[in-house]
Amino acid sequence: MLKPRFYQQEAHDAAIKWVKQYSDPCLLGLPMGSGKSIIVAMLAKTMHELSGGKRVLCLCPNRELVQQNFSKYISIGGKASIYSASISKSLRHPVIFGTEQTFVKIAEREGERYTCVIVDEAHKVTNTMMKIIEDMKKGNPNLRVIGLTATPYSLNKGYVFSMDEDNKLVQETVDPYYKKRVYNIGADELIKLGYLTPPMVGLTQDEYDTSGLELKNGKFSDKQLAEAFEGKSTTEKIIQDILQKSKDRKRVLIFASTIRHAKEIQALIPSSGLVTGETPKKEREQLLSDFAIGKIKYMINVAILTTGYDLPILDCIAILRPTESAGLYQQIIGRGTRLAEGKTDFLVLDYAKNIEQFFEGKTSIFEPNVRAFGSKPQEKLSIMCEYCGTEQEHTRRPGYENTNSFGYVIDEAGDRLDPPIPSTYARRCVGVSLIGKNQYARCDYYWTHRTCEECGSKADIAARACNDCGKLFIDPNSKLSETATVLEIGHAYTARVDSMSVRHGEVLHVEWETPHGTLKSRFFPNHKQWAIAHHGKKFLKETDHGNKPPKMITYTKQKTGYCSINEYHQI
Repeated sequence: MLKPRFYQQEAHDAAIKWVKQYSDPCLLGLPMGSGKSIIVAMLAKTMHELSGGKRVLCLCPNRELVQQNFSKYISIGGKASIYSASISKSLRHPVIFGTEQTFVKIAEREGERYTCVIVDEAHKVTNTMMKIIEDMKKGNPNLRVIGLTATPYSLNKGYVFSMDEDNKLVQETVDPYYKKRVYNIGADELIKLGYLTPPMVGLTQDEYDTSGLELKNGKFSDKQLAEAFEGKSTTEKIIQDILQKSKDRKRVLIFASTIRHAKEIQALIPSSGLVTGETPKKEREQLLSDFAIGKIKYMINVAILTTGYDLPILDCIAILRPTESAGLYQQIIGRGTRLAEGKTDFLVLDYAKNIEQFFEGKTSIFEPNVRAFGSKPQEKLSIMCEYCGTEQEHTRRPGYENTNSFGYVIDEAGDRLDPPIPSTYARRCVGVSLIGKNQYARCDYYWTHRTCEECGSKADIAARACNDCGKLFIDPNSKLSETATVLEIGHAYTARVDSMSVRHGEVLHVEWETPHGTLKSRFFPNHKQWAIAHHGKKFLKETDHGNKPPKMITYTKQKTGYCSINEYHQI
């Protein structure tokens, strides 16, 4: 029987403790090479047993991870099946390892038989993944969801979880799927403990000019990549540098920007291999086999060997491409962290200024700057809440250097100024207490606030209405003229929700009873357009599939007479 490492057991125990009390999705943060497949296997076995024999689904983004996780589960003595069109489609055993695109077709039919969904590479919160879970919850509303990832953040949206393991609300996040990260251990800590191989970042003089690259819809255009990387004299200089720096390395993995760029690189490295999305399956498997056994030392790839590729002996990674996100960069360098006999470190050679892009001011390439919607990096100050003792970071206010540990400006004698002046832009404490099943209470301490004249409660300075009594701080009608019914279209309002009724179907029809009257909304969670479907899925998530009305809503009235819901306020 395989004995788990201490952190694998801790991660397993933290997830099981959470799902015994709450049905909201939880997340485990573990770096590449930490043995997530072992934790997946442990969780699947435990959840199957705890449920009295109900099924467990382990979702993976690709066939390679399906095979890896399946093999690990079999190795601990479990019985499992694979449901992935590219491998096999079997539901014989109670633990199923599958891919999203295959399992989505049977999710609603099979949902009531399952107790838990375990999501590998959980930072990829896709529409298909959410649809699978939503469909399965029709059969089992108490379905548990446990995610595992090395990179718990996504492009532009920041972190994919709401609370960290210390019950602190995460600030750099937009619409996170997972309620709480219940366990986290970093790559640097596992390196110190001897469980991962340390990186060595090599100095590079010749680099590609990436100043003209601009992300559009999360991607660089083919035209921009071609202009920046193809047919450049810089490539020959870079390859010579790679060959010189890697002469004593055993395996070298090169990431190219485009297929033409990759072929230019291959022409400069005799006996190198090349795999792209156009490489036939059998040829690709043979090339990777030759790379693994040493027949090929240099392997070039274009967006192929990132997630799920496992070659412990790999000890040099050369990056000749820009990465769209910090998460993707982490996946790339994570290929080198696995332990192997005689391997003391792995060399990272970056020729596309990714380190400059994602790690400004950082001392580790495993801790990128995570931003939501491109927010600029700012100086953070660590302070403590006087009420609950939660330590947290907030952006420092410029011009106030003398500050105490509670986030207030102090004088030369160390005394707090009167009246108090916050030394950061903090508004409300991010500390959260778990008070019941899927119930959370946020700390009531404010550094900056406004007071409700009606009930005396404190509220955020930007709040439109009191969270407790619903009194409007800003009368949305005060600035309207006689044509108010026309002008109100497009304006955002906040209202207390007294009750909510939902008519389910392909289209969700919702009526909100509020002090503003009855408001009507429509949602299309299965719409083909992502943005439209996203609003529907958000409604289902925020209201527990229409069963739990929010405390308040912020809405915009449309010309159709329906209201678009901008925000749901639960705390």
